[in-house]
Amino acid sequence: MLTFFLLAWATATPSEIDANASALRPALERYAADEAVLARKYPLILGPERRERLRAFYTEWAARIQEIQLTGMNAESRIDWVLFRNQLNKELRS
Repeated sequence: MLTFFLLAWATATPSEIDANASALRPALERYAADEAVLARKYPLILGPERRERLRAFYTEWAARIQEIQLTGMNAESRIDWVLFRNQLNKELRS
């Protein structure tokens, strides 16, 4: 799901990005980069080390996103916040 949003950003024109910029874009890019690093560091998908480290990673990001104030954010940012929170909750349930 996050990949879809990142691809959508990659195909947007510069004027669309400026007009509809999400305040969460830097955080989402950081999350995706960090998640990719962890996937490379822990290549065994079902390995206990990977599972534990990813659970800690998702828990940390879930706490971070709860600290973000939605007041004053544009609609795109609020939508990104809800989608990101839902993605993190899904990852923590699995």
